[in-house]
Amino acid sequence: MARTGDFETVAVPAAGDLSVHHLNFVGWRASGQVDVSSLATSTISGTLGVLMNKPSAAGRAATVAIRGQTKVRAGAAVIQGDFISNNTSGRATAATSGDLVFGTALTAAAADGDIMEVNLGTPWRLTM
Repeated sequence: MARTGDFETVAVPAAGDLSVHHLNFVGWRASGQVDVSSLATSTISGTLGVLMNKPSAAGRAATVAIRGQTKVRAGAAVIQGDFISNNTSGRATAATSGDLVFGTALTAAAADGDIMEVNLGTPWRLTM
């Protein structure tokens, strides 16, 4: 079972109802609000981190984990130790060449929707 450790958060306004995106990656909109991060290669203005609460309307505070050990919802099977990126739903996936890496899997996920634990860090681009 995944557990949450120490992590750093920021509070920013949500772009809309994000209540069903708890534990998914979110990114900046040009408006200065956050929304679901659709891809690690997206043009959203950049993935910020993992949504830790469930803001139910635009303008409500979204608490976003940006660094440290936290839970995240997987978008596919992930092996412990994989570098983590995100898919079109803002869920964690194993990074592939060209993806932005947001952290490392501390626990495995067997399938889409599983909750896993990651160590978030400063994003970097994976090149192989």
